[in-house]
Amino acid sequence: MFSKLQQNVSHTTRALFFASCFAVVLDIARVGISQKINFIFLIWNLFLAWIPYTLATMLHLDTSKRRFALIFVPWLLFFPNAAYLITDILHVDFRPPVPLWYDSLIFFIFGWLGIMLASIALLRVHKYLEYNFGKIKSTIAVLGIAVITAFGIYIGRFERFNSWDVLLDPLNLFKNIISIWTEIPHTIEPLFFTGIFTLVILCTYYVVREVVKDTHI
Repeated sequence: MFSKLQQNVSHTTRALFFASCFAVVLDIARVGISQKINFIFLIWNLFLAWIPYTLATMLHLDTSKRRFALIFVPWLLFFPNAAYLITDILHVDFRPPVPLWYDSLIFFIFGWLGIMLASIALLRVHKYLEYNFGKIKSTIAVLGIAVITAFGIYIGRFERFNSWDVLLDPLNLFKNIISIWTEIPHTIEPLFFTGIFTLVILCTYYVVREVVKDTHI
């Protein structure tokens, strides 16, 4: 059973890796066409999205509790980076000589990869939590993770914080979070964004989970 699990993880990882390589090639080709590095940041963001996927795979392959905190904590910190790729679509604009459809395709595939990496990573963490802590606790944990992730995407996109700022600039990060929530009576955008993205994360996760069930992976 363990070897079969490893094989399935390997197949999924290989497919996502090849898709990621294709996305990177499209992005690099754009540099050649435009002679500008406008969207090279997408490659970095995709790399960050692979970190929670890799950490989730480590949990998935070792169901013991020995390394749980060591893996889960950094996983939770980096997990928003995966779904964050969706928000990069805000940069789409007509920038000659690159066709608008080409840029749209690039942002689509990077966003799609972010969603796939996030959903599969969350599925593997969910299975781990369910195995060790039970169905109810793991379901509550997934809901909490979705909310935390959605808010993490907000402060990453609009407040420009990174996952490592939890260690490098924790005081400023904490002050900023407090400031965001104290301003909610005057602006509901953080709350609205967090709510919508929580639903997006849960919806995409649910679809991927059901697909996995149907294919008996």
